[in-house]
Order: sequence, then structure tokens, then C-alpha cells
Amino acid sequence: MSKQSSLYPSLEEFMVQEEITLINSLKTPEKQTTGLELIKQEHKLVLSNPEVYQKSSIASGIYSIQYRKNQDISFTFHDYKSGIFINNLNQPAVNLGLHFGDQIININGISLSGLKTEKVKEHYDLYDNSQLITLMVRDRPYIKVITLTKSPQNDKLGFMIKNGYITDLIKNTSAHLNGLLTDHKLVEINGNPVFHLNDTQIINNIKESQYLSVHLSICPREFYEKITKKTWW
Repeated sequence: MSKQSSLYPSLEEFMVQEEITLINSLKTPEKQTTGLELIKQEHKLVLSNPEVYQKSSIASGIYSIQYRKNQDISFTFHDYKSGIFINNLNQPAVNLGLHFGDQIININGISLSGLKTEKVKEHYDLYDNSQLITLMVRDRPYIKVITLTKSPQNDKLGFMIKNGYITDLIKNTSAHLNGLLTDHKLVEINGNPVFHLNDTQIINNIKESQYLSVHLSICPREFYEKITKKTWW
């Protein structure tokens, strides 16, 4: 027994050794923080926002939205490849949860598949202002949401735009490294519509964002041009 006790530490010895290890670890000098790390720490709490992320994210499947026509919910739509897609909307419609590029599957149980814009308008106009409208919506099937992070030094994301279309990417920037696509229309920033803004307004919108992470919603040029060629209010 005496030989075994000399080979293995007692419980008291083990606890003392653990205490010494803990004290030594506390005495270890901290790594010197660089200026860039300080900037990152300063912005750590404003990197993103769960509500903004949720507003920007594309949901899977089909969901319903209900409202009455007298609630000032206003949007326009256009047919594209046998579907009906929202191509313009006012702020109350945005607040309701609708987005540019949403596909309207049916209205009050009536399927819109294969219908042209004019037929859908005729059907929609049949409902009076007080009637409850139920839309079955597929969330933006032609839209991609790309999350980019501003450079802490200059708030740049690393892409260029012209008439709202992404034209060029700057190498080794967030746009380049995260796969932002050129020849795509920028339609939303952080879940808010920007397709109607000019380039200067879009850039200012990005600069004024209080978060380092910026969620950009983009769609192919063909899709944007097809569904915005005609509208009705």
C-alpha cells in the first residue's frame, strides 16, 4: 500500500496542485490588443441585429398574409413565367411582411398559376374595401440575400453600382469574398426596399446603417426588368 501511495497523489495533493495551476494561469500576462482588435471589440455589439436579420431572411415554403383593402395596403404585381410577382409596394405593405419579388400563389383560395397580370387585377378588384384578403405567398423565389460586413477602417463593402445594378467587385473585400453577384439588381437593404432609389441614395443608406453587417437582397437583371415593365396601382 505504501508503494502505491507514493506512485499516485492523494486527494489533498491533487487539490493543491490544481490550485497552483489556477494561480499560475491567472498570472499569465494578457496578449497585447492591437488597434484593429480594439475596433472589432468596439463594434462587436453592433455587428448585426436579430430583428434586421429576420426581416431580411427568406422563409422556406408558403405562408399566408391577411389584411383588408381599406388598411392602405398597396402593392403592384406582374406575371413572370406563369407566376405573379410583387414589383412595387408601399410602406404599410412592407410592415405587413411583403417584399419585392414575393410570388402570390393565390388570393382567397383562388389560384393565380398561369394567369396574366390583367386577369389577376380583374379578380382583385372584385373585393370591396372592407373584405378580408388572404394571400398565400412564396417568399421571393428569385431573390438572394447576401450578408456583407463593412470594413472597420472605412465602412466599405467592396462593390460598385450603376442604376441600382451591381457592376464590379473589389478584390479581397467582403463583397468579393462572400460571392456577391454582378449584373444583379439591389432591391433591399436590411429588409427595406431600395429598388426605387438612385445610386447616391443607396450608398447613403448603406453608410448610415448602424450595424457592421449589411443584408443585401439582389435579383437577376432579367427578372427585375421583366416584372417591372408594367405596373398598376
